[in-house]
Amino acid sequence: MKLNRLYLLAAIIFVLAVLLRFLYIDTIPNNLTMDEVNNGYTAYSLLKTGHDEWGNFLPFSFRSVGDYKPPILIYLTVPSIALFGLNEFSVRFPVALASLFSLLFTLLLSKKFLFAKQPLWFHLFVLFLFATSPWHIIFSRSGYEAVVALLFFLINILLLLQFIKEKRPILLALAITFAFLSVFTYHSYKVFTPLMNLLVIFVYRQTLLEHFKHVFGTSRLHCSYLAVLGLLIFLSWFLITQYLTGPGATRASMVFISSDYEYKVALIDKLLKYDFHHYQYLFFPLFWFKRYLDYFSPNFYLYSGLELTQPGHIGSGVTGFAVFSLFVTGLYALLFNKGKLLIRQPIRTILLGWLFIGFLPASLANNIQQPLRALAALPAILFIAALGLLHLFQSLRNRFHLIVIAVFLTTLFVFDYVRFADHYLIHYPYDLAEGRHYGWKQIYQYLEPIKDNYHQIYVDQRYGHTGRTTYSVPYLYFLFYSQYDPLVFQQDPRRKQHDANFDQFIFGDIDWQSQDLGKNNLFVASPWSFTIYQGPILHTVYFPDGVPALHIIEGPK
Repeated sequence: MKLNRLYLLAAIIFVLAVLLRFLYIDTIPNNLTMDEVNNGYTAYSLLKTGHDEWGNFLPFSFRSVGDYKPPILIYLTVPSIALFGLNEFSVRFPVALASLFSLLFTLLLSKKFLFAKQPLWFHLFVLFLFATSPWHIIFSRSGYEAVVALLFFLINILLLLQFIKEKRPILLALAITFAFLSVFTYHSYKVFTPLMNLLVIFVYRQTLLEHFKHVFGTSRLHCSYLAVLGLLIFLSWFLITQYLTGPGATRASMVFISSDYEYKVALIDKLLKYDFHHYQYLFFPLFWFKRYLDYFSPNFYLYSGLELTQPGHIGSGVTGFAVFSLFVTGLYALLFNKGKLLIRQPIRTILLGWLFIGFLPASLANNIQQPLRALAALPAILFIAALGLLHLFQSLRNRFHLIVIAVFLTTLFVFDYVRFADHYLIHYPYDLAEGRHYGWKQIYQYLEPIKDNYHQIYVDQRYGHTGRTTYSVPYLYFLFYSQYDPLVFQQDPRRKQHDANFDQFIFGDIDWQSQDLGKNNLFVASPWSFTIYQGPILHTVYFPDGVPALHIIEGPK
Protein backbone atom coordinates (compact mmCIF):
# COMPACT_ATOMS: atom_id res chain seq x y z
CA MET A 1 0.00 0.00 0.00
CA LYS A 2 2.82 2.36 0.93
CA LEU A 3 4.56 1.63 -2.41
CA ASN A 4 1.36 2.36 -4.33
CA ARG A 5 1.13 5.73 -2.62
CA LEU A 6 4.67 6.58 -3.67
CA TYR A 7 3.90 5.72 -7.30
CA LEU A 8 0.73 7.84 -7.06
CA LEU A 9 2.90 10.68 -5.76
CA ALA A 10 5.25 10.21 -8.74
CA ALA A 11 2.26 10.53 -11.10
CA ILE A 12 1.11 13.70 -9.33
CA ILE A 13 4.59 15.22 -9.61
CA PHE A 14 4.71 14.42 -13.32
CA VAL A 15 1.28 15.98 -13.90
CA LEU A 16 2.50 19.06 -12.01
CA ALA A 17 5.55 19.19 -14.29
CA VAL A 18 3.31 19.03 -17.37
CA LEU A 19 1.13 21.90 -16.10
CA LEU A 20 4.11 24.07 -15.19
CA ARG A 21 5.59 23.66 -18.67
CA PHE A 22 2.54 23.56 -20.95
CA LEU A 23 -0.20 25.62 -19.28
CA TYR A 24 -0.69 28.83 -21.34
CA ILE A 25 2.61 28.16 -23.08
CA ASP A 26 1.47 30.15 -26.13
CA THR A 27 0.92 33.33 -24.10
CA ILE A 28 3.37 33.03 -21.17
CA PRO A 29 5.92 34.50 -21.82
CA ASN A 30 3.86 37.13 -23.59
CA ASN A 31 5.77 37.23 -26.87
CA LEU A 32 8.29 35.26 -28.88
CA THR A 33 11.96 36.20 -28.76
CA MET A 34 13.76 36.85 -32.02
CA ASP A 35 15.44 33.42 -31.72
CA GLU A 36 12.03 31.78 -31.44
CA VAL A 37 10.57 33.51 -34.51
CA ASN A 38 13.76 32.75 -36.42
CA ASN A 39 13.63 29.05 -35.49
CA GLY A 40 9.93 28.93 -36.27
CA TYR A 41 10.10 30.54 -39.70
CA THR A 42 13.23 28.60 -40.67
CA ALA A 43 11.49 25.35 -39.73
CA TYR A 44 8.42 26.49 -41.67
CA SER A 45 10.65 27.17 -44.69
CA LEU A 46 12.21 23.70 -44.40
CA LEU A 47 8.76 22.14 -44.18
CA LYS A 48 7.49 23.94 -47.27
CA THR A 49 10.60 23.96 -49.48
CA GLY A 50 13.39 21.85 -47.93
CA HIS A 51 15.52 25.02 -47.84
CA ASP A 52 16.14 27.63 -45.16
CA GLU A 53 15.15 31.27 -45.70
CA TRP A 54 18.47 31.88 -47.47
CA GLY A 55 17.80 29.10 -49.98
CA ASN A 56 20.28 26.57 -48.52
CA PHE A 57 19.18 22.95 -48.83
CA LEU A 58 18.95 21.14 -45.46
CA PRO A 59 21.98 22.94 -43.97
CA PHE A 60 24.05 21.66 -41.05
CA SER A 61 24.10 25.12 -39.46
CA PHE A 62 21.65 27.93 -40.08
CA ARG A 63 22.87 31.34 -41.10
CA SER A 64 19.99 33.12 -39.33
CA VAL A 65 21.01 36.77 -38.80
CA GLY A 66 24.70 36.00 -39.05
CA ASP A 67 25.27 33.95 -35.90
CA TYR A 68 24.88 30.49 -37.55
CA LYS A 69 22.54 28.61 -35.25
CA PRO A 70 22.96 24.91 -34.37
CA PRO A 71 20.57 22.72 -36.38
CA ILE A 72 18.94 20.23 -33.99
CA LEU A 73 16.15 22.34 -32.46
CA ILE A 74 15.18 23.81 -35.83
CA TYR A 75 14.80 20.35 -37.35
CA LEU A 76 12.83 19.19 -34.28
CA THR A 77 10.49 22.15 -34.79
CA VAL A 78 9.57 21.05 -38.34
CA PRO A 79 7.19 18.21 -37.31
CA SER A 80 5.72 20.44 -34.59
CA ILE A 81 4.80 23.07 -37.19
CA ALA A 82 3.48 20.36 -39.49
CA LEU A 83 1.13 19.23 -36.69
CA PHE A 84 0.09 22.55 -35.13
CA GLY A 85 0.80 25.18 -37.78
CA LEU A 86 3.15 28.15 -37.53
CA ASN A 87 2.34 29.75 -34.18
CA GLU A 88 3.65 30.31 -30.67
CA PHE A 89 2.63 26.87 -29.41
CA SER A 90 4.32 24.93 -32.21
CA VAL A 91 7.60 26.83 -31.73
CA ARG A 92 7.68 26.20 -27.97
CA PHE A 93 6.28 22.65 -27.98
CA PRO A 94 9.52 20.72 -28.81
CA VAL A 95 11.47 22.35 -25.97
CA ALA A 96 8.68 21.86 -23.44
CA LEU A 97 8.39 18.20 -24.47
CA ALA A 98 12.16 17.73 -24.19
CA SER A 99 12.03 19.18 -20.68
CA LEU A 100 9.53 16.50 -19.63
CA PHE A 101 11.74 13.74 -20.98
CA SER A 102 14.61 15.30 -19.03
CA LEU A 103 12.65 14.61 -15.85
CA LEU A 104 12.27 10.96 -16.82
CA PHE A 105 15.96 10.44 -17.56
CA THR A 106 16.99 12.32 -14.43
CA LEU A 107 14.84 9.93 -12.42
CA LEU A 108 16.38 6.91 -14.20
CA LEU A 109 19.89 8.25 -13.65
CA SER A 110 19.17 8.75 -9.96
CA LYS A 111 17.48 5.39 -9.37
CA LYS A 112 19.68 3.11 -11.49
CA PHE A 113 23.17 4.51 -11.04
CA LEU A 114 23.86 7.55 -8.90
CA PHE A 115 21.77 6.69 -5.85
CA ALA A 116 20.66 3.11 -6.38
CA LYS A 117 20.83 2.30 -2.64
CA GLN A 118 18.59 5.17 -1.59
CA PRO A 119 14.87 4.71 -0.80
CA LEU A 120 12.18 5.49 -3.36
CA TRP A 121 11.12 8.71 -1.60
CA PHE A 122 14.62 10.10 -2.25
CA HIS A 123 14.24 9.63 -6.02
CA LEU A 124 10.77 11.18 -5.90
CA PHE A 125 12.23 14.19 -4.13
CA VAL A 126 14.79 14.53 -6.94
CA LEU A 127 11.91 14.35 -9.42
CA PHE A 128 9.98 16.99 -7.45
CA LEU A 129 12.97 19.35 -7.37
CA PHE A 130 13.45 19.02 -11.13
CA ALA A 131 9.72 19.30 -11.92
CA THR A 132 9.34 22.51 -9.92
CA SER A 133 12.74 24.09 -10.61
CA PRO A 134 12.19 27.73 -11.71
CA TRP A 135 15.55 27.54 -13.51
CA HIS A 136 14.29 24.72 -15.70
CA ILE A 137 10.72 25.98 -16.06
CA ILE A 138 11.46 29.41 -17.53
CA PHE A 139 13.70 28.01 -20.27
CA SER A 140 11.37 25.07 -20.93
CA ARG A 141 8.56 27.50 -21.77
CA SER A 142 10.54 29.20 -24.55
CA GLY A 143 12.43 27.90 -27.55
CA TYR A 144 15.88 27.46 -26.00
CA GLU A 145 18.31 24.91 -27.43
CA ALA A 146 20.01 24.43 -24.04
CA VAL A 147 16.99 22.50 -22.70
CA VAL A 148 17.15 20.01 -25.59
CA ALA A 149 20.94 19.72 -25.27
CA LEU A 150 20.54 18.89 -21.57
CA LEU A 151 18.14 16.07 -22.45
CA PHE A 152 20.61 14.57 -24.91
CA PHE A 153 23.39 14.84 -22.35
CA LEU A 154 21.34 13.05 -19.67
CA ILE A 155 20.65 10.22 -22.12
CA ASN A 156 24.34 10.17 -23.05
CA ILE A 157 25.52 9.76 -19.44
CA LEU A 158 22.82 7.21 -18.66
CA LEU A 159 23.87 5.08 -21.65
CA LEU A 160 27.56 5.46 -20.83
CA LEU A 161 27.01 4.23 -17.27
CA GLN A 162 24.83 1.39 -18.61
CA PHE A 163 27.66 0.43 -20.96
CA ILE A 164 30.15 0.38 -18.09
CA LYS A 165 27.79 -1.95 -16.26
CA GLU A 166 26.81 -4.30 -19.14
CA LYS A 167 29.81 -3.92 -21.54
CA ARG A 168 27.63 -4.00 -24.68
CA PRO A 169 29.10 -2.15 -27.69
CA ILE A 170 25.68 -0.93 -28.88
CA LEU A 171 25.27 1.01 -25.63
CA LEU A 172 28.61 2.73 -26.19
CA ALA A 173 27.62 3.59 -29.77
CA LEU A 174 24.35 5.10 -28.56
CA ALA A 175 26.13 7.00 -25.77
CA ILE A 176 28.53 8.51 -28.32
CA THR A 177 25.64 9.43 -30.63
CA PHE A 178 23.71 11.28 -27.92
CA ALA A 179 26.89 12.99 -26.72
CA PHE A 180 27.39 14.46 -30.17
CA LEU A 181 23.70 15.35 -30.44
CA SER A 182 24.06 17.48 -27.32
CA VAL A 183 27.13 19.15 -28.82
CA PHE A 184 25.30 19.81 -32.10
CA THR A 185 22.36 21.34 -30.21
CA TYR A 186 23.91 24.07 -28.05
CA HIS A 187 27.33 25.68 -28.01
CA SER A 188 28.06 25.29 -24.27
CA TYR A 189 28.01 21.52 -24.64
CA LYS A 190 31.01 21.62 -26.96
CA VAL A 191 32.96 22.07 -23.72
CA PHE A 192 30.73 20.45 -21.13
CA THR A 193 29.84 17.12 -22.77
CA PRO A 194 33.38 15.99 -23.73
CA LEU A 195 34.74 16.90 -20.30
CA MET A 196 31.96 15.07 -18.46
CA ASN A 197 32.35 11.95 -20.61
CA LEU A 198 36.09 11.99 -20.02
CA LEU A 199 35.46 12.34 -16.30
CA VAL A 200 33.17 9.29 -16.21
CA ILE A 201 35.66 7.29 -18.26
CA PHE A 202 38.47 8.33 -15.91
CA VAL A 203 36.47 7.39 -12.82
CA TYR A 204 35.78 3.89 -14.20
CA ARG A 205 39.09 3.54 -16.01
CA GLN A 206 40.08 0.34 -14.22
CA THR A 207 36.84 -1.41 -15.14
CA LEU A 208 37.09 -0.24 -18.74
CA LEU A 209 40.74 -1.24 -19.09
CA GLU A 210 40.01 -4.76 -17.88
CA HIS A 211 37.09 -5.02 -20.27
CA PHE A 212 39.05 -3.85 -23.30
CA LYS A 213 41.90 -6.21 -22.50
CA HIS A 214 39.36 -8.99 -22.74
CA VAL A 215 37.92 -7.53 -25.97
CA PHE A 216 41.20 -7.90 -27.86
CA GLY A 217 41.01 -11.63 -27.29
CA THR A 218 37.48 -11.90 -28.76
CA SER A 219 37.32 -11.36 -32.50
CA ARG A 220 33.58 -10.69 -32.72
CA LEU A 221 33.62 -8.07 -29.97
CA HIS A 222 36.81 -6.66 -31.44
CA CYS A 223 35.00 -5.97 -34.74
CA SER A 224 32.07 -4.37 -32.92
CA TYR A 225 34.33 -1.92 -31.15
CA LEU A 226 36.09 -1.10 -34.40
CA ALA A 227 32.68 -0.05 -35.75
CA VAL A 228 32.15 2.09 -32.64
CA LEU A 229 35.59 3.64 -33.15
CA GLY A 230 34.64 4.41 -36.75
CA LEU A 231 31.45 6.13 -35.54
CA LEU A 232 33.48 8.20 -33.05
CA ILE A 233 35.99 9.25 -35.72
CA PHE A 234 33.25 10.18 -38.20
CA LEU A 235 31.26 12.24 -35.69
CA SER A 236 34.43 13.93 -34.45
CA TRP A 237 35.40 14.84 -38.00
CA PHE A 238 31.88 16.15 -38.63
CA LEU A 239 32.03 18.21 -35.43
CA ILE A 240 35.41 19.73 -36.28
CA THR A 241 34.56 20.59 -39.88
CA GLN A 242 31.04 21.86 -39.26
CA TYR A 243 30.96 23.36 -35.76
CA LEU A 244 34.49 23.99 -34.48
CA THR A 245 35.75 25.71 -37.63
CA GLY A 246 34.12 27.85 -40.30
CA PRO A 247 30.63 29.39 -40.03
CA GLY A 248 29.50 26.92 -37.37
CA ALA A 249 31.98 28.43 -34.91
CA THR A 250 30.80 32.00 -35.53
CA ARG A 251 28.56 32.26 -32.50
CA ALA A 252 31.18 30.85 -30.13
CA SER A 253 33.75 33.39 -31.35
CA MET A 254 31.22 36.20 -30.97
CA VAL A 255 30.51 35.49 -27.28
CA PHE A 256 33.94 34.36 -26.06
CA ILE A 257 35.12 36.07 -22.89
CA SER A 258 37.90 37.94 -24.71
CA SER A 259 35.21 40.10 -26.35
CA ASP A 260 33.65 40.99 -22.98
CA TYR A 261 33.19 44.73 -22.48
CA GLU A 262 34.65 44.75 -18.98
CA TYR A 263 37.68 42.79 -20.13
CA LYS A 264 38.36 44.88 -23.24
CA VAL A 265 37.53 48.36 -21.96
CA ALA A 266 37.83 48.27 -18.18
CA LEU A 267 40.95 46.09 -18.13
CA ILE A 268 42.89 45.76 -21.40
CA ASP A 269 42.46 49.38 -22.53
CA LYS A 270 43.75 50.61 -19.18
CA LEU A 271 46.71 48.26 -19.36
CA LEU A 272 47.55 49.66 -22.79
CA LYS A 273 47.08 53.20 -21.55
CA TYR A 274 49.66 52.73 -18.79
CA ASP A 275 51.96 50.62 -20.95
CA PHE A 276 51.22 47.42 -19.01
CA HIS A 277 50.13 45.54 -22.12
CA HIS A 278 52.83 42.93 -21.53
CA TYR A 279 50.78 41.69 -18.57
CA GLN A 280 47.48 41.24 -20.41
CA TYR A 281 48.01 37.48 -20.80
CA LEU A 282 48.51 37.24 -17.03
CA PHE A 283 45.29 39.13 -16.32
CA PHE A 284 43.16 37.03 -18.68
CA PRO A 285 43.11 33.87 -16.50
CA LEU A 286 42.53 36.03 -13.40
CA PHE A 287 39.59 37.76 -15.09
CA TRP A 288 38.17 34.40 -16.17
CA PHE A 289 38.59 32.90 -12.70
CA LYS A 290 36.67 35.80 -11.16
CA ARG A 291 33.85 35.19 -13.65
CA TYR A 292 33.89 31.49 -12.79
CA LEU A 293 33.64 32.20 -9.06
CA ASP A 294 30.64 34.47 -9.71
CA TYR A 295 28.61 31.29 -10.34
CA PHE A 296 29.17 30.25 -6.73
CA SER A 297 28.00 33.57 -5.32
CA PRO A 298 24.81 33.32 -3.20
CA ASN A 299 23.13 36.13 -5.15
CA PHE A 300 23.08 33.89 -8.26
CA TYR A 301 21.09 31.28 -6.35
CA LEU A 302 18.92 33.58 -4.23
CA TYR A 303 18.33 37.02 -5.76
CA SER A 304 19.38 37.70 -9.34
CA GLY A 305 20.28 34.52 -11.22
CA LEU A 306 17.11 34.19 -13.34
CA GLU A 307 17.30 37.80 -14.60
CA LEU A 308 13.53 38.32 -14.30
CA THR A 309 13.78 41.89 -13.03
CA GLN A 310 15.65 45.00 -14.08
CA PRO A 311 19.35 45.15 -13.15
CA GLY A 312 19.83 46.32 -9.58
CA HIS A 313 16.38 45.12 -8.45
CA ILE A 314 15.98 42.10 -6.19
CA GLY A 315 14.57 39.20 -8.19
CA SER A 316 14.59 35.41 -8.17
CA GLY A 317 17.68 33.25 -7.97
CA VAL A 318 18.11 30.06 -9.94
CA THR A 319 17.25 27.88 -6.93
CA GLY A 320 15.62 29.95 -4.19
CA PHE A 321 16.24 29.74 -0.46
CA ALA A 322 14.91 26.21 0.15
CA VAL A 323 16.91 24.41 -2.53
CA PHE A 324 19.99 26.52 -1.86
CA SER A 325 19.88 25.61 1.84
CA LEU A 326 19.64 21.93 0.97
CA PHE A 327 22.35 22.31 -1.67
CA VAL A 328 24.82 23.79 0.83
CA THR A 329 23.92 21.05 3.33
CA GLY A 330 24.34 18.35 0.67
CA LEU A 331 27.65 19.76 -0.51
CA TYR A 332 28.95 19.68 3.05
CA ALA A 333 27.75 16.10 3.51
CA LEU A 334 29.23 15.05 0.16
CA LEU A 335 32.62 16.48 1.07
CA PHE A 336 32.84 15.50 4.74
CA ASN A 337 30.18 12.86 5.54
CA LYS A 338 30.03 10.75 2.41
CA GLY A 339 30.04 7.49 4.38
CA LYS A 340 26.68 8.15 5.99
CA LEU A 341 25.12 8.97 2.63
CA LEU A 342 26.06 5.56 1.17
CA ILE A 343 27.66 7.32 -1.82
CA ARG A 344 30.50 5.46 -3.47
CA GLN A 345 33.66 7.38 -4.33
CA PRO A 346 33.11 7.20 -8.14
CA ILE A 347 29.63 8.74 -7.80
CA ARG A 348 30.95 11.40 -5.43
CA THR A 349 33.61 12.35 -7.97
CA ILE A 350 31.06 12.47 -10.81
CA LEU A 351 28.69 14.71 -8.84
CA LEU A 352 31.40 17.17 -7.82
CA GLY A 353 32.90 17.13 -11.31
CA TRP A 354 29.45 17.73 -12.83
CA LEU A 355 28.96 20.74 -10.56
CA PHE A 356 32.31 22.37 -11.28
CA ILE A 357 32.41 21.54 -15.02
CA GLY A 358 28.79 22.66 -15.44
CA PHE A 359 29.70 26.32 -14.90
CA LEU A 360 32.86 26.25 -17.01
CA PRO A 361 31.31 27.01 -20.46
CA ALA A 362 29.24 29.89 -19.06
CA SER A 363 32.30 31.39 -17.38
CA LEU A 364 34.13 31.43 -20.73
CA ALA A 365 31.42 33.61 -22.33
CA ASN A 366 31.03 37.38 -22.24
CA ASN A 367 28.28 37.71 -19.65
CA ILE A 368 28.21 37.69 -15.87
CA GLN A 369 26.10 34.86 -14.40
CA GLN A 370 24.25 33.81 -17.55
CA PRO A 371 21.73 31.17 -16.38
CA LEU A 372 20.98 29.66 -19.79
CA ARG A 373 24.62 28.82 -20.52
CA ALA A 374 24.96 27.39 -17.01
CA LEU A 375 21.87 25.16 -17.24
CA ALA A 376 24.07 22.05 -17.51
CA ALA A 377 24.94 22.43 -13.81
CA LEU A 378 21.28 22.24 -12.72
CA PRO A 379 20.95 18.43 -12.32
CA ALA A 380 24.11 18.27 -10.18
CA ILE A 381 22.79 21.04 -7.92
CA LEU A 382 19.44 19.27 -7.50
CA PHE A 383 21.09 15.89 -6.86
CA ILE A 384 23.26 17.46 -4.17
CA ALA A 385 20.24 19.28 -2.68
CA ALA A 386 18.42 15.94 -2.39
CA LEU A 387 21.47 14.55 -0.58
CA GLY A 388 21.19 17.54 1.75
CA LEU A 389 17.67 16.47 2.76
CA LEU A 390 18.88 12.89 3.24
CA HIS A 391 21.71 14.14 5.43
CA LEU A 392 19.25 16.08 7.61
CA PHE A 393 17.04 13.01 8.04
CA GLN A 394 20.04 10.93 9.04
CA SER A 395 21.46 13.53 11.40
CA LEU A 396 18.28 14.55 13.22
CA ARG A 397 16.92 11.60 15.16
CA ASN A 398 14.67 13.70 17.38
CA ARG A 399 11.09 13.69 16.00
CA PHE A 400 10.47 17.27 17.15
CA HIS A 401 13.57 18.51 15.33
CA LEU A 402 12.48 16.73 12.16
CA ILE A 403 9.06 18.38 12.34
CA VAL A 404 10.64 21.80 12.82
CA ILE A 405 12.95 21.28 9.82
CA ALA A 406 10.04 20.00 7.70
CA VAL A 407 7.90 23.05 8.54
CA PHE A 408 10.83 25.40 7.95
CA LEU A 409 11.67 23.91 4.54
CA THR A 410 8.02 23.83 3.49
CA THR A 411 7.69 27.51 4.37
CA LEU A 412 10.81 28.31 2.35
CA PHE A 413 9.53 26.34 -0.65
CA VAL A 414 6.18 28.17 -0.56
CA PHE A 415 7.95 31.53 -0.23
CA ASP A 416 10.28 30.72 -3.14
CA TYR A 417 7.47 29.65 -5.48
CA VAL A 418 5.26 32.62 -4.65
CA ARG A 419 8.18 34.98 -5.21
CA PHE A 420 9.10 33.27 -8.48
CA ALA A 421 5.49 33.43 -9.71
CA ASP A 422 5.36 37.14 -8.86
CA HIS A 423 8.58 37.90 -10.74
CA TYR A 424 7.88 35.63 -13.72
CA LEU A 425 4.20 36.45 -14.27
CA ILE A 426 4.12 40.12 -13.25
CA HIS A 427 7.52 41.84 -13.20
CA TYR A 428 9.19 39.99 -16.07
CA PRO A 429 6.61 40.72 -18.83
CA TYR A 430 6.40 44.37 -17.75
CA ASP A 431 9.97 45.28 -16.85
CA LEU A 432 11.84 43.33 -19.54
CA ALA A 433 9.44 43.39 -22.49
CA GLU A 434 11.97 45.30 -24.57
CA GLY A 435 14.57 42.57 -24.09
CA ARG A 436 12.11 40.07 -25.57
CA HIS A 437 11.41 42.45 -28.50
CA TYR A 438 7.81 43.03 -27.53
CA GLY A 439 5.72 45.01 -30.01
CA TRP A 440 6.57 43.69 -33.46
CA LYS A 441 3.72 41.18 -33.46
CA GLN A 442 1.26 43.93 -32.57
CA ILE A 443 2.72 46.20 -35.27
CA TYR A 444 2.27 43.55 -37.94
CA GLN A 445 -1.25 42.71 -36.79
CA TYR A 446 -2.19 46.38 -37.23
CA LEU A 447 -0.45 46.68 -40.61
CA GLU A 448 -1.70 43.44 -42.15
CA PRO A 449 -5.22 44.61 -43.16
CA ILE A 450 -4.03 48.04 -44.39
CA LYS A 451 -0.61 47.36 -45.90
CA ASP A 452 -1.90 47.15 -49.47
CA ASN A 453 -3.17 50.74 -49.20
CA TYR A 454 0.41 52.05 -49.09
CA HIS A 455 3.21 52.16 -51.59
CA GLN A 456 6.14 51.53 -49.21
CA ILE A 457 6.30 50.73 -45.49
CA TYR A 458 9.67 51.63 -43.97
CA VAL A 459 10.52 49.80 -40.75
CA ASP A 460 13.43 51.01 -38.60
CA GLN A 461 15.22 48.06 -37.01
CA ARG A 462 16.64 50.22 -34.19
CA TYR A 463 14.36 49.44 -31.33
CA GLY A 464 13.14 50.43 -27.90
CA HIS A 465 13.26 53.48 -25.70
CA THR A 466 16.91 53.05 -24.69
CA GLY A 467 18.32 54.55 -27.89
CA ARG A 468 19.98 53.84 -31.17
CA THR A 469 22.27 50.99 -30.10
CA THR A 470 19.53 48.35 -29.67
CA TYR A 471 18.68 46.42 -32.83
CA SER A 472 15.85 44.03 -33.54
CA VAL A 473 14.87 41.85 -36.50
CA PRO A 474 11.34 43.02 -37.38
CA TYR A 475 11.40 41.25 -40.75
CA LEU A 476 11.45 37.86 -38.98
CA TYR A 477 8.35 38.78 -36.95
CA PHE A 478 6.57 39.97 -40.10
CA LEU A 479 7.49 36.78 -41.98
CA PHE A 480 6.41 34.62 -39.05
CA TYR A 481 3.05 36.21 -38.35
CA SER A 482 2.15 36.63 -42.02
CA GLN A 483 3.20 33.00 -42.69
CA TYR A 484 4.82 34.45 -45.78
CA ASP A 485 5.48 31.93 -48.55
CA PRO A 486 9.13 30.84 -48.00
CA LEU A 487 9.65 30.07 -51.69
CA VAL A 488 8.59 33.58 -52.69
CA PHE A 489 10.88 35.05 -50.05
CA GLN A 490 13.84 32.91 -51.15
CA GLN A 491 13.36 33.86 -54.80
CA ASP A 492 12.93 37.59 -54.19
CA PRO A 493 15.74 39.32 -56.19
CA ARG A 494 16.50 41.52 -53.21
CA ARG A 495 17.49 38.42 -51.25
CA LYS A 496 20.59 38.07 -53.45
CA GLN A 497 21.75 41.42 -52.12
CA HIS A 498 21.33 40.06 -48.56
CA ASP A 499 18.29 42.25 -48.01
CA ALA A 500 15.39 41.12 -45.86
CA ASN A 501 12.88 43.30 -47.69
CA PHE A 502 9.73 41.69 -49.07
CA ASP A 503 6.50 42.96 -50.59
CA GLN A 504 6.27 46.67 -49.73
CA PHE A 505 8.19 46.30 -46.46
CA ILE A 506 11.64 47.90 -46.35
CA PHE A 507 13.76 47.19 -43.25
CA GLY A 508 16.75 49.26 -42.20
CA ASP A 509 17.87 52.38 -40.37
CA ILE A 510 15.71 55.36 -41.27
CA ASP A 511 17.81 58.48 -41.85
CA TRP A 512 15.30 61.30 -41.82
CA GLN A 513 17.81 63.78 -43.24
CA SER A 514 18.11 61.89 -46.53
CA GLN A 515 14.91 59.81 -46.44
CA ASP A 516 12.65 60.27 -49.45
CA LEU A 517 9.40 60.64 -47.56
CA GLY A 518 7.31 60.31 -50.68
CA LYS A 519 3.58 60.04 -50.75
CA ASN A 520 1.41 57.23 -49.54
CA ASN A 521 4.18 55.74 -47.39
CA LEU A 522 4.21 54.52 -43.79
CA PHE A 523 7.07 54.70 -41.31
CA VAL A 524 7.49 52.40 -38.30
CA ALA A 525 10.06 53.37 -35.70
CA SER A 526 10.71 53.88 -32.01
CA PRO A 527 9.38 57.12 -30.47
CA TRP A 528 12.81 58.71 -30.12
CA SER A 529 13.27 58.49 -33.90
CA PHE A 530 10.34 60.81 -34.59
CA THR A 531 11.86 63.74 -32.76
CA ILE A 532 13.42 64.57 -36.14
CA TYR A 533 10.40 63.94 -38.35
CA GLN A 534 6.97 64.46 -36.88
CA GLY A 535 4.08 63.32 -39.00
CA PRO A 536 0.59 62.22 -38.07
CA ILE A 537 0.69 59.20 -35.76
CA LEU A 538 -1.52 56.48 -37.20
CA HIS A 539 -1.00 53.97 -34.39
CA THR A 540 1.15 53.40 -31.30
CA VAL A 541 2.11 50.10 -29.68
CA TYR A 542 2.90 50.30 -25.98
CA PHE A 543 5.07 48.14 -23.80
CA PRO A 544 3.05 46.34 -21.08
CA ASP A 545 4.10 49.02 -18.56
CA GLY A 546 2.46 51.73 -20.67
CA VAL A 547 5.63 53.21 -22.19
CA PRO A 548 5.34 53.79 -25.98
CA ALA A 549 7.31 51.15 -27.86
CA LEU A 550 6.69 51.84 -31.55
CA HIS A 551 4.87 54.43 -33.65
CA ILE A 552 3.33 54.03 -37.09
CA ILE A 553 3.39 57.41 -38.84
CA GLU A 554 2.10 58.40 -42.26
CA GLY A 555 4.22 60.24 -44.75
CA PRO A 556 3.12 63.60 -46.12
CA LYS A 557 0.02 63.54 -48.30
